[in-house]
Amino acid sequence: MPTDASHADRAKMLLEAPERFEELAEDYEDSVQFYEKTARKVPSIDDSFVALIEYHQIFINRGPTEYVYYQLNRNTARSIKNMLLGDSKSGKVYRIHTLADAQQRVTAYQDLGMDDSALSLNRVVKTTLEEIYYDDAHRGHAYSLLNTFLADTTDVDREVVELVARARLVEKIQNTTTADQRSLAFDAYLDQVPNPLPGEELSGEELRATAQQKEYDNSERFDYHEAALHQDGTLDALFEYLYARSRDVAERYRHRNREEPSAAELGLGRRQLDILQEIDHDWEKERESYIRGYNHLLRAQENSGFSWHSEQEPEKDISSNFAKAAEEYIQAADVIEEWHSERNIKYVSKAFRHAANATDTWGAKRDLHDNAIVLLIAESQQREAGLDAIELSRARHEFWKEVAEAYLALENKDPDRAHNIARNAKDRLSDLPMYESPPYHLKRALLLAGGRLIEEEENYADAADHYASFNAPDDAVELRQTLAQIKAKVTADNPDKALELARSEFDDESLITTTLRVLADAEIESVRSHGTLPSELLRDDTAIEETLQLLITLYISTNELDSRLKDHLRIVFFDL
Repeated sequence: MPTDASHADRAKMLLEAPERFEELAEDYEDSVQFYEKTARKVPSIDDSFVALIEYHQIFINRGPTEYVYYQLNRNTARSIKNMLLGDSKSGKVYRIHTLADAQQRVTAYQDLGMDDSALSLNRVVKTTLEEIYYDDAHRGHAYSLLNTFLADTTDVDREVVELVARARLVEKIQNTTTADQRSLAFDAYLDQVPNPLPGEELSGEELRATAQQKEYDNSERFDYHEAALHQDGTLDALFEYLYARSRDVAERYRHRNREEPSAAELGLGRRQLDILQEIDHDWEKERESYIRGYNHLLRAQENSGFSWHSEQEPEKDISSNFAKAAEEYIQAADVIEEWHSERNIKYVSKAFRHAANATDTWGAKRDLHDNAIVLLIAESQQREAGLDAIELSRARHEFWKEVAEAYLALENKDPDRAHNIARNAKDRLSDLPMYESPPYHLKRALLLAGGRLIEEEENYADAADHYASFNAPDDAVELRQTLAQIKAKVTADNPDKALELARSEFDDESLITTTLRVLADAEIESVRSHGTLPSELLRDDTAIEETLQLLITLYISTNELDSRLKDHLRIVFFDL
């Protein structure tokens, strides 16, 4: 075939004659590259969604089957979201408008053999709601979008219809000013969502009472809540339902043994509480406090960046704002203190922990945890109830204070002390049931301290292997591994190899590369800029950069002290 055929040309030829797969793949490195380069061209050569499905099927049958499934499982929910919203080039080509349309797309992809857990209409809808709530491009016409989605719900699960109808209801009520307008919006919701318990003779109040008696993880309880809506048909019943839904999201987040909520659920839950907080309604004082408290709690959870599940692409993931989360947690604690002292303590503790996460300095982290400990000790002396919660929160802050102190010891170049403190912190985990395994920062502190101890014994190759054992990507750990490898080559009287490694890992302007040039007697006269150190190293020693720069300047300026300056430069470098 012509070697100048474009990726789009090859995609078209393959669709027309799948049996030419091997021939068309010849000019690619492998079938993975063939798929990557041509699949994205399908929308430009055929706007039929059937053709897109056929193209994936060809590669599943003839090409890198596992890789195709990996990409489909990873991206399909977002792809269908783009079709619903008209985002992306392919989303515009394969545009759809209703939940029924989306269900047909989901079914078509599922028929390719995708994992059941990777794709469902429920997941697509939550992905779409997340985009609407957290991307300003769609906020202004959210109601119009949701209303269009609901125009056809043929073959759509009732659970999905309810979620979208509730989101539409919330959008409408947020932009209404009278009870009559709210009632009309509520009537539209009831018309859209079938009663989950038709023929039930219990009253709305009895149905709600039954729901509250169900176990928290019993999925049927919301059937009773929703049936109560149909039975009563009043705004009061709606407000009770919205509160129950929002409370569920917040509590699922708090209790990690339960399914973690999605970002879409957090966004919808917060908007529901905004309505309950803003409307003119005769709430009991306790319920009013809980509405405000849960609203702060959901806002804190939105900003925490931890447990909730986001469907965004990694590069678009909703960023955390730990300082904002801390502010919301402390306000939640203040609102709820009168009604639930134990929750008050837990929220105060969360506020301090998130404040500690908001700072990049280990000294500030240690001081914040220390302040929390002092506060909790004072609280324990003033209370008779809730002491177990206070003690657990205090133990948690003691743990994180020790982790911070371990990093401070590393910054002070005392790996022995760092290692001992980190081991003490690890021993505390037996009293902290919320941690099933050592948290990331503790494992990292133990690894770095252990590696530095090995380096102190000048076993640099062993230290490099030790750093390489860390099973998570981490720039600081990888930097220490590279430095240990360089030091191993220098101590083996192989500075040229050390320089070669430095050049491959750092740019030519790096101070590490410049230092290795000196140690290897390479191109000394051509060095114009001594460069700088990576920021991870400057956190440990702010003076060492200037020391290395000055020694190199002196070395280049004189020949009489070459040997002594080089020896001293090596000593300082090995102190990194």
